Amino acid sequence: MKKIYALKTFCALFLFALVGLTAQAEDVKFDFGANEWGLPIGEGTGASADAGNITAPIVKDGVTLTFDQAGASTSPRMWKGPQVRTYKGNTLTVTAPEGRNITAVNFTTDGDSNFGFAVDGTDVDLKAGWSGSAASVVFTGTKTSRLLTLTVTLDGEGGDTPAPQRRTLFSESFADGQGDFTVNDVNVGDFYVWAPDTEWGYMKASAFVGGTNNASESWLLSPVIDLTAATECQLAFSHAGNFFGSTEGMQAAVAVKARVEGSEEWTDLTVEGWPAGNSWTFVDATADLSAFDGQRVQLAFVYTSTAEQAGTWEVKNLAVTGLAEAAPEPEPEPGVYFEETFAEGQGDFTVNDVNVGDFYVWAPDSRYACMKASAFVGGTNYASESWLVSPVIDLTAAQNVTLSFEQAGNFFTGEGGMPAAVSVKAAAEGSDEWTTLTLDAWPAGNSWTFSPSVADLSAFAGQRVRIAFVYTSVDGAAGTWEVKNVKVAEAEGPAPVDVAEPTFSPEAGTYTEPVEVTLTAEDGLTIYYTTDGSEPTTASTRYEAPFTLTETATVQAIAADAEGNLSDVVSAKYVINQPLAVPEGCVGFDFTNNPWGLPVSSQEAGDFEITRVEQDGVILTATSGTTPTRMWSDYNLGLQLRVYNGGTLTFTAPEGHNIVKIEFNASKFDLSATDGTLIDQTWEGNASAVTFTAGGTTNISTVILTFDNPVTGIDGVTTAPAGQDVIYTIDGRRVERAERGLYIINGRKVYVK
Repeated sequence: MKKIYALKTFCALFLFALVGLTAQAEDVKFDFGANEWGLPIGEGTGASADAGNITAPIVKDGVTLTFDQAGASTSPRMWKGPQVRTYKGNTLTVTAPEGRNITAVNFTTDGDSNFGFAVDGTDVDLKAGWSGSAASVVFTGTKTSRLLTLTVTLDGEGGDTPAPQRRTLFSESFADGQGDFTVNDVNVGDFYVWAPDTEWGYMKASAFVGGTNNASESWLLSPVIDLTAATECQLAFSHAGNFFGSTEGMQAAVAVKARVEGSEEWTDLTVEGWPAGNSWTFVDATADLSAFDGQRVQLAFVYTSTAEQAGTWEVKNLAVTGLAEAAPEPEPEPGVYFEETFAEGQGDFTVNDVNVGDFYVWAPDSRYACMKASAFVGGTNYASESWLVSPVIDLTAAQNVTLSFEQAGNFFTGEGGMPAAVSVKAAAEGSDEWTTLTLDAWPAGNSWTFSPSVADLSAFAGQRVRIAFVYTSVDGAAGTWEVKNVKVAEAEGPAPVDVAEPTFSPEAGTYTEPVEVTLTAEDGLTIYYTTDGSEPTTASTRYEAPFTLTETATVQAIAADAEGNLSDVVSAKYVINQPLAVPEGCVGFDFTNNPWGLPVSSQEAGDFEITRVEQDGVILTATSGTTPTRMWSDYNLGLQLRVYNGGTLTFTAPEGHNIVKIEFNASKFDLSATDGTLIDQTWEGNASAVTFTAGGTTNISTVILTFDNPVTGIDGVTTAPAGQDVIYTIDGRRVERAERGLYIINGRKVYVK
């Protein structure tokens, strides 16, 4: 939750207490990103989109939001993000609790252009919102709006102690997986019963496995839920059931239970709202939890089956609500000027979509309590630019101030990695000049692990500023960035010293021979570096002279001044793909260097199917499994041939030869052979052709084949892409390049000096 502490706020609170006023204004914030009401979420088109239609009022702290299609072609709906989408002609009525008036309504959206409402024929400005005094306000849509939050300000009528309101105490949609629920398998064979279905956003239970009904009992258990400060508690969820035969059959097989924390005694809850038991149609259900008011409880969704009947139960959009007072605002932390965790949604941040198609980039992720940015949509990387911008932060009293936050990044495969695709910027209030901030640390860019980052903001001390988290992507690479726990506060200790980073020569990249690396830093600085993947410190190797890399490695380096102040860590990855060393008389397939110029994929999309490769008279034919067999660009291992479950590889020897050994070099290997003996990654036998079938994803870097009598490149006919030379030594070995001596190049004898 946001914390901004200024002198005028303190004065207002002091005067409030001094004069003994009992009435106070109140803000009620509807955070659609957090979806605390557990509303169904729409996406795509048709029935999938209509699933998110908002058909009932949304109530929070006595304020009611009523959405109405009002003759428009599309209904207002919850939409993937989550967010609320309203359309031209829809109406949104905001109603205050009895005896109160609305004095302001403010919105945040996923982009300044994604907003359009009018009140009494007058357009509402997104930044200013609506202000006035009314028991209810009707907003009419003038265009499509994508609402992330809506904040209603109520007048001070009604005293300083508002009555308890129905609040959400716990929610889990299962849209992103199992959440914090656990599974207790009481009676289950060699299979699972409960599992998340992330494609459709629910938890599913079934003991129908491999065409057979199995007897089972499995419990889906919630974490402990705190009801100690609540009354009139209630559970709500949606569920569907099929293959139970009827509602009665489903009620006999499944149940919902609750118990007090620490107790072994479970109570069956009376569920209102049951599916027919023979379809996939979801039904909204409720159960009274008032018997557990004032206690800490745990819920269980219990599935059972028999060898005669094993139905399927699907559960989603679970919420526990109760009457409770709002939690008090935490006390200000000294020296903290702003704080936003994103645990409850987007907060007061806004999104500015500079270049975005018909999709969102920034969205709150309630499961991992962060804001997430990605332009990888529907299996496709899209070019984009989108800014997540903070509200104005008052640093007029600040001195040695820093920005700190946690971040994670994955799939940043583009040139320059994650730091080239995302950045953090700051600008003084009213200025359009944004300054890119230097972060003290970056994630690896290829995992979901969060790590802390800090940036110096002392250049903005004495001003009012905004912070922006800027995400960009290109058509070939669209990573995912996650940000949480943003804080602007006074730094502990002296202000950091800016030390220039060292530089690399040559640049990071892929090379076909050893690379001599030179590190350079400003005068007076000492360089320390590592090549084993560890982060460098002043205890690491001190750079004295250029060094040579003979195999793939990532060089990380820092620079240190005489006082021990360190630069940011910089890194450069050098991929050394030396030509495959093939023994005389053998044939090698070097997928790492791809001498055939085969098309390469780096995402699970696109037409990159490989069906035939020929090398020195040996023919490799491939068929596809669950996914087309393809050349793959792995972030850490470089190029590989990737074969999927069910795919096949067949090696056929040149005429007059039999294959007696095939040696694979693979990072993942799950192949079986039609004949011969396959141990680890080596096949031995005697056949003119050998076929391998993939039982799972297999990633192959190289293959070397040995024959019953030596094969020379001249024995076979080898093709090459247009413009590429085919080179043999005099003894018939195929080579990538001619050094010095006599060669056969493109069928002609050539002496290379």
